[in-house]
Amino acid sequence: IILALLFGSGLRAQLLTWLYTHNEETFCVRQLEAIFAESPAHISRELKRLHRKGLISVAMQGNQKHYTANDRGPAFSDSENPPHQYTQDARERRDGRRK
Repeated sequence: IILALLFGSGLRAQLLTWLYTHNEETFCVRQLEAIFAESPAHISRELKRLHRKGLISVAMQGNQKHYTANDRGPAFSDSENPPHQYTQDARERRDGRRK
């Protein structure tokens, strides 16, 4: 429920959760349609929104788009730049502007 509130759509939250908990796999719209019992148009629309936000990746396999969690996106931690580093960098930029 919290993810649905954050993302504005229950299906969007479900898709994101599914892709991130199955991040070693890719899925086409038809596979996701079978999993979630939603129309292909609804699934495609929500996948497009998640892709625009950089949360998922898309790649063509033959004539189908396959979706997966974006391991370079904001949800995966970066060993060179852990999440706390982004906060520290933001503080330093903020404090530097005040001086």
